[in-house]
Amino acid sequence: MTRSLSWVALMLLAAVPAAAGEGAAHPNILWISAEDIGPDLGCYGDEYATTPTLDAFAAEGATFTRCFANAGVCAVARSCIITGMYPVAMGSQHMRSDVVPPPEVKCFPEYLRAAGYYTTNRSKTDYNFPAPPSAWDENGEDHNDWAGRAKGQPFFSVINFTISHESKVRDAKLRAQMDELLGKDRHDPATVPLPPYIPDTPEARADRAQYYDVLTLLDREVKKVLDRLEADGLADDTIVVFWGDHGVGLPRGKRWIYDSGLRVPLLIRWPGAIRPGTRNDELVSFVDFAPSTLAMAGVGVPKHMQGRALAGPHRDEPRDYVFAHRDRMDETYDLIRAVRDKRYKYIRNYMPERSRGQNLVYMDMGGTMQAMRRLHAAGKLKGAQKQYFEPTKPVEELYDTKTDPHEIRNVAADPAHAEILQRMREELEAWQVEVGDLGMLPEPVVIEEMRPDGERAQTEAPTVRFEPVEGDDMRLRVAIDCDTPGASILYGLGDEEPTARLYTQPFTVKRDAGLVVHAMACRLGYRNSKTTAVAVEDPED
Repeated sequence: MTRSLSWVALMLLAAVPAAAGEGAAHPNILWISAEDIGPDLGCYGDEYATTPTLDAFAAEGATFTRCFANAGVCAVARSCIITGMYPVAMGSQHMRSDVVPPPEVKCFPEYLRAAGYYTTNRSKTDYNFPAPPSAWDENGEDHNDWAGRAKGQPFFSVINFTISHESKVRDAKLRAQMDELLGKDRHDPATVPLPPYIPDTPEARADRAQYYDVLTLLDREVKKVLDRLEADGLADDTIVVFWGDHGVGLPRGKRWIYDSGLRVPLLIRWPGAIRPGTRNDELVSFVDFAPSTLAMAGVGVPKHMQGRALAGPHRDEPRDYVFAHRDRMDETYDLIRAVRDKRYKYIRNYMPERSRGQNLVYMDMGGTMQAMRRLHAAGKLKGAQKQYFEPTKPVEELYDTKTDPHEIRNVAADPAHAEILQRMREELEAWQVEVGDLGMLPEPVVIEEMRPDGERAQTEAPTVRFEPVEGDDMRLRVAIDCDTPGASILYGLGDEEPTARLYTQPFTVKRDAGLVVHAMACRLGYRNSKTTAVAVEDPED
């Protein structure tokens, strides 16, 4: 087999525009992500919320009012965010799966790392494939975010907060501590607003009030991060992005592709580039996060990415539609696709025979869901509350989110909406064809194609070569290759770990017989390679 520069080196070098090597600015970028929250913050007009930090933060930058997850559950949404690819295009659309993405697909922080960024993640990954060592300089709880970078090195840091997760909303121990934790800021269940599809029960009120309580706790955690950034003298030099990973972790929110499960907060503060107090009503999808971040960093966007850059010097045109999907959720199968413009939501149910109210063990642990099931069994649900437990779903759903923000009045059969229905149907079908929707194939068929006989392939061990440097007998050129298509290569020198540095192109080292180059390779969905260790040749050899 002919040796060549590794696949990742070629792709990474192609991804960085020439200007990046000519002193183009690489701003620091900080992501603060929160689990299981909708735009239920004061800055979005929610008067019941107590979120002073996020409200003040929003006033310093832009509030995006139409940001949507691609799916209403964490791993599927994060699979999209980290790759800039729709999960249905690479087979990661099922909750709790373990896939092998196509060879060109990378975790986008790798492109930042190749451009000189220090990349850190604290600490959730959950991508529906193992997090590769090539993406992060530091990944996990045991690091201090941007503090480990070299002097003058730009950073991309992700800090994820779990305090707002679905499990916290129903956490009885946490509920018992809320008076002590929040005092006067605690939310009264008696006054909490409930959506029309949720029955008014003590359980529903307690859960939703606790949801607002954990949002206040989240707000306080965000303040600590922003204060630390300020104390480190970095606030004016850092783009800060706050986002939620999908909708609220309560019934008909999380896991669903109604707005209650997809619409999330997105706040961006970019000193000197975004005017404070900006409100942006453009449609934004999670598939846009990766290309947008690369564009803001001054790093080229790979052609295989399916999103659009919503900010930066090479900003793309606004999108007309966002797309979403629901597939297997843990042990429960379904197959739903959706498209939304600024006003209308079209939903196509490919398994209409399956009720929305299928059992799902983890979801059924919540008090609100248990109360809903109890009332349904007793025949006591009313109006929109019944929809969730209808024995079947309509093949098509169409909602006017301007007049029906809770999406409870399906107008798909209304002749007055026939043209809109047809337009949205065509847009959805065209998107499915464009991305090659793998959800149309049985999951076992797709997984068998990725991992024949259930065996996970291993990335080939890299080859390290030393070559003379013309005109310098005391230095050697080091080239590292890997035969696995799509592989990324990492290396360390001397006592460094083999994952210490990301390899993008040949480099030179001093011709010192005591120096050892340790190299390993990885590819998304594959097992990491074995480590190759090669000693630098003695200058007298």
